Amino acid sequence: MLGAVDSLPLGIEERPEEEESDAGQGVSEGPRFYDYGPGSNFGFAATLARRGWNVAFITYEGRQLYSLDGVRANHFLQRSRLDLRLPIRGAFAVGGSAEYFDRRTYFQDAERTTKKIHYPQLRAYFTWGAS
Repeated sequence: MLGAVDSLPLGIEERPEEEESDAGQGVSEGPRFYDYGPGSNFGFAATLARRGWNVAFITYEGRQLYSLDGVRANHFLQRSRLDLRLPIRGAFAVGGSAEYFDRRTYFQDAERTTKKIHYPQLRAYFTWGAS
């Protein structure tokens, strides 16, 4: 099995605008903005329930992908999420979610370049349902 992840070639910090091409379907010209190769994934999830209500939910996912084409790179992606819900009345509840994405790419170039990207997110929501 192979996986893929978006990736900019070394020395390019932002993906340029795409130009129209006369190349045939499925034919690309210029640099590739993704890496692909074999990898692995792992994770866990846990739920805390009280009186039939799911009040807390936590997840973690990790993914690793090793690029075999072009500059060799090892991509490690992680996502953590915590949801908390507070029942208000009947089936109505209020909740909040905190999520964190972390990505590290270790290139096997002469300088052993490392790129790191982090994305935190916070959300608040209302829900209507049995649990």
